[in-house]
Amino acid sequence: AADNRARRAARRAGGVTLSAATERYWEGRRDVSDGYRQNAQRGIERHLFPKLGERPIGEITRDDLLEELRHMDASGRHVYVRKVRMCVSQVFDWAIENGYATTNPAAAIRPERAFTQTKTEHFPALSLNEIPALLQRLSMENRTSGVLACRMLALTWTRTNEMRMMRWSEIDLKESRWLIPAGKMKRRRDHVVPLSRQALALLDEMRARSRGSGYVFPAEHRDDRPLSENAVLSVLARIGYKGRMTGHGWRTVASTWANERGYSPDAIERQLAHVPENRVRSAYNRAEYMPERSRMLQSWADWLDEAEAEAEEITSG
Repeated sequence: AADNRARRAARRAGGVTLSAATERYWEGRRDVSDGYRQNAQRGIERHLFPKLGERPIGEITRDDLLEELRHMDASGRHVYVRKVRMCVSQVFDWAIENGYATTNPAAAIRPERAFTQTKTEHFPALSLNEIPALLQRLSMENRTSGVLACRMLALTWTRTNEMRMMRWSEIDLKESRWLIPAGKMKRRRDHVVPLSRQALALLDEMRARSRGSGYVFPAEHRDDRPLSENAVLSVLARIGYKGRMTGHGWRTVASTWANERGYSPDAIERQLAHVPENRVRSAYNRAEYMPERSRMLQSWADWLDEAEAEAEEITSG
């Protein structure tokens, strides 16, 4: 009874705004990484604060919240809107426990009903803490085209088919970029991939063994054809990762790494070539967020090197 009176008194005093509640809740979450916490706050701030940030959290209704979340969904952020709903739902739970709200409007929103359904493909992927062992095992293999293609997938976050069809004419060594033409992309839009120092070194290695093929990764015995569709999967199966990791799985692993380190969700999505579906071609900027994307892929490549080195030390030790 005393707790109920305290909560009622807090509400009569005006409670706290969504902005204040978000800051107090997420700043108190010391059980998650700084990057994860910053991403959670950034999503709420960017998409909910403009209309709801200064409203008392206890007065925000399901309809208020749903209206703002649907703006996100309509802009093509079909996956990100679900993450923001989840993050703000935790803020409402905190507000209820502390007497600033009586209901959680986010919990009353069912994402599968409220937001656009997208076709999802599930590709096996390792967790981040399993990557060092994979890289160490991969280093024991002969540096065949399949092995190097697997490493290039890790460094560029591209899809397997985009990697297979990679041509020397698409590489801009001066700018350290790979421009993938729209015709090769799933969304039929040009895509730019910043090339890290490690990716450029791998290209040098492929160039040295080139037999005059236009493909960076030609078939083993046919220069006029790209690497086979199953080359990377075969490598992963051979070293013991069948059913646990795929070439496409690198995209999941890299995205997890980038999100945990606090990179902008928009930069991550753009590097994965996840473009909002309602963006007209004339408004699409293939180089959007490029400085951050370049830093992100270089930091990721450095992390892969460090992970492999640590695994080597553990094995040799």
